[in-house]
This record gives sequence, structure tokens and C-alpha cells, in this order.
Amino acid sequence: MELIDIMSKRYSCRSFSDKKISREDLELILKSGYLAPVGKGQYDQLLITVIENKDLLNEFDKVGSTFFGGEIKHPTYSANTILLVSAKKCENELVHYCNASCIIENMILMATNLRIQSVYLLGAIEAVKNDLEFCKKLGLEDEYFPVAAMALGYDSSGIKDIAKSNKIKTSYHL
Repeated sequence: MELIDIMSKRYSCRSFSDKKISREDLELILKSGYLAPVGKGQYDQLLITVIENKDLLNEFDKVGSTFFGGEIKHPTYSANTILLVSAKKCENELVHYCNASCIIENMILMATNLRIQSVYLLGAIEAVKNDLEFCKKLGLEDEYFPVAAMALGYDSSGIKDIAKSNKIKTSYHL
């Protein structure tokens, strides 16, 4: 697919099937994240955690659901794969949010190219960030903090190749 076609077909999937992502596809998705631009080239400040363990996925959902007061039962949308981007704690943590967004976007676009769907998990990250015990289970300890995450998988809703043509108001100052 051409890049513009990939971008137009990407959507936030909120209904994942049980079908697993192949190791080969997962590695391509991760590689695309590694190729993302990172402020000052400080890739050593970042960590991507691949979560496919059912117990950890269930706990991720539980932590997120508790954070939302139980209103959202499955904030990971029952995906079989979660990619969590974390960063080392530092004085200027804002740059890590920019870096993580670039990494996630690259991975989302590669997933779309592979016909694997995704959704950016914003609220669930706040939940995980505030649960130090769960962070320890994910190997984050005191050095890293969760910044961004995405759920990956195959859409179970039947949506296929929806091409968007969104428009954002644009102001030109020439």
C-alpha cells in the first residue's frame, strides 16, 4: 500500500478477535517503532514492553477498569497484544510523550499496512502509571514510567478497509 492509503485506512479498533499476531508481523511492527524519530536520538531512554501474557492482559484491564470507576470493563478492548512505551524518569519528561507518540504512530501505521488493527490506549496508561505494583510486574521498577500504549489485533466487528477523507480546518499565513 502507498503511505497515504495506509493513513486513510487506519482507524481505532475497539473490538478484537482471538486471532494472534504472528511473531514475524510483531517484529515488523516493533522495528517500525525503532525507526521513529526520538529527541536528541536518545533511544536508550525508552523501553517498549510487549504484553501477550493473558494474566498480565487481564490485570491491565482490571487496573484500567478500576481507574475508570468500573464504567469501562475492558479498556484494552480484549486485545491479545499490548505494546507499552515507557521512558526513563528525568527532569524534562515532556519530550518522552512526544517521542512515544512518534513511536506509537509508526507502529500503528505498520500494523495497518499488515492489515492488523490497533487503538491508542490513553486512559489506560494513566491507570497503569498510578499502579506501582503493576509497573513492577511489567519490569518498570523505579527507573521507567509508562508513557503511551497501543492495543493490537484483528478486528472482530467486520469493518474492512474504510478509507477516510477527514478535513481539519487549516489556516494559511503566506
